[in-house]
Amino acid sequence: MSERTSITPPIGQTAQVGYPCASRELGACVDMRDRFWVTWVSHLNGRDTIMARRWSDADAELTVQVSEATGEFINPSAIGMPHGILFLWRSYHDDGWRIRARALYNEEWRDEIEIAIPQHSISAFAVTRDANDEIWLMMATHGNGESSVWCSKGVGDDWSEPTFAFSHRGRIDRLRIASSANALWLAWDCYCDGFFHIWVSCNSDGVWEQPHSVSQVVATGDEWHLVPTIACDASGMPFVAWLMPMPVADNLGAYDHWLWLMCARYDGKRWLPITDEKVARLLPGCVESLAQGLLASETYVGYHGRRRHPMLIADERCGMWLLWERKPREDFDTAKWGVLCAKFYDGEQWHEPIELHRGALCYQVDEATVVKDGKL
Repeated sequence: MSERTSITPPIGQTAQVGYPCASRELGACVDMRDRFWVTWVSHLNGRDTIMARRWSDADAELTVQVSEATGEFINPSAIGMPHGILFLWRSYHDDGWRIRARALYNEEWRDEIEIAIPQHSISAFAVTRDANDEIWLMMATHGNGESSVWCSKGVGDDWSEPTFAFSHRGRIDRLRIASSANALWLAWDCYCDGFFHIWVSCNSDGVWEQPHSVSQVVATGDEWHLVPTIACDASGMPFVAWLMPMPVADNLGAYDHWLWLMCARYDGKRWLPITDEKVARLLPGCVESLAQGLLASETYVGYHGRRRHPMLIADERCGMWLLWERKPREDFDTAKWGVLCAKFYDGEQWHEPIELHRGALCYQVDEATVVKDGKL
């Protein structure tokens, strides 16, 4: 099934990606020349290809095939670097998942490279650029009931060998990373003992600290906390947002999940939930309900797939924007157009939600950017 997707250069405008064949995931970034890029997996004739398109002033300038070969690809990502842009994705081989990468450097393509961890399959990765313009690639592997997190650093096609950073009990399938002027912050959700929880580790002096649980600060023990994202505000303090599905049932006994957006921030000593007091809440940290139309008369489905992921964007005023896609109707048709929504946290309270765009789906923004004068 072809899906039409949309990205948002300035708030209130959209640039159409078109109709990539079975585009399952999107990655987005703004390069260091302020050009907006989107990358996706295009599936054709049983094989995957990594594609990308570049915009300037909301006009498509360039559409390219990034991967030199086809294969089984997932998790496309892109990040701006000095004099170019780097594309990364996961590629499946007989012995598991590896990272493939290719750089467009000074408007010329470099050879595609592979980043692998011997005898391990990479279950997740995240990439960021630090204050010194060095690229950090964090990867997770899993085995014997625990996950290992690895680190590789480089620029373009010059990368260090992956080194072990730390281990964590349970399985990590999603990593997110953010950088500030003096620290790196890594967030993930981890499945262990029948539950998902959100964890964070910080690297401020070259060493990754012992992971701290963010969601267990607010959890009662009966719910899952998953699909995290992380970003740092203008002062360098990190925010984490995630999804919390809660079980519900109607008067006919139909059982489903009621989704909530959750958020917390670090105050320099500990993680604190940020609650929107105007929203009916179950736990501290509740910001918004995504349960509109949940128990419709036709169908019952609690959807927390890739169109549900929260997004965080720092504001130059030292606040934080929380973005998400709302499906106007909850049913089995995931191709229905959605609505891109946002809430602003000014450091003391949440503002009323606003609608940024309607009539597209699979919205994605570059969470490393900053909102300036109301524009992304």
